[in-house]
Amino acid sequence: MHKTDEELKRFKQQIDLSEYAKQSFGYEVDKKKSSANSLCLKSDRDKILVEQDAGSGNWVYASITDSNDKGSIIDFIQQRRSLNLGQVRQELRGYLGISRTTAVKAPPKPVKEKPPISHKELLAKLDDMSRDATKAKFLNRRGIDAATLKSRRFAKTVLSDRKGNAVFPHRNLQGYYGLERRNSNFKSFLKGGKKGLWVSKTFKSDKYLFVAESPIDCLAHAQMHPGQTDTRYVATSGTLANETKKLLLAAAKKIREIGGKVVLGLDNDEAGRKMTEELRELLKTNIVRVPKAKDWSEDLAHQKQQEQQQDLCLAR
Repeated sequence: MHKTDEELKRFKQQIDLSEYAKQSFGYEVDKKKSSANSLCLKSDRDKILVEQDAGSGNWVYASITDSNDKGSIIDFIQQRRSLNLGQVRQELRGYLGISRTTAVKAPPKPVKEKPPISHKELLAKLDDMSRDATKAKFLNRRGIDAATLKSRRFAKTVLSDRKGNAVFPHRNLQGYYGLERRNSNFKSFLKGGKKGLWVSKTFKSDKYLFVAESPIDCLAHAQMHPGQTDTRYVATSGTLANETKKLLLAAAKKIREIGGKVVLGLDNDEAGRKMTEELRELLKTNIVRVPKAKDWSEDLAHQKQQEQQQDLCLAR
């Protein structure tokens, strides 16, 4: 066996994937879904099952929400961060406390990556989707009103496909970058596309940039605060990869150039608090808005329930 293969084998067998996911990505144990054979871990956007394969001794995982998201610790990292195999090696060497001088030096070889989708192909995908986001059943169930989706702020920044999934186009500095699809217990990302930022419409009169973890949280916050018409929104849609940080810095620079400020509105959980502290330093802001529940979408759901109860009381 080649020395580089031996190193990968050591990573897969010696690193407890459940502990790595908790320490490096903020996953938490879901005791109700765990069993004697596998451990269920959950994050704000995902659930995975982790176990150590009895035959190979490798730690493996499988996402409950995405059937294509499964494999070893190598796959786990590459699905969540934009790293090539060499960068993954460095990450895991650091996790195991192996110095560069003692690590196995692998000879350079080409890294197989998914071929990127062309801008033309991405636009064709967009054209194949309904421009009427009110048809997205996921958004309807989450309490997002048609008026919010058709508003000046969000018009055409949220789409729906033929199956009623909500579609959120991601952008980078050059334009469209990828497509995120969401429904109840379902999320996927267009193969060949990449994660950037989901961005609302922006206007010269804007005074605030509101940073949230998901587009649905941005929509919910805007609907709950209809008077804040001078706020533009961006969503990270997960962990803070280097590309995401670069785009956030660019968005922060643009709002400050017109005299605006950056507001952090991330989730009210351990992972959200960790991301808030990271973005405080990165974006140089101390303006933080925390949802009462786990996220703004849940806050909106509670608000809807209260409104329904009030309507029932008035009807009696």
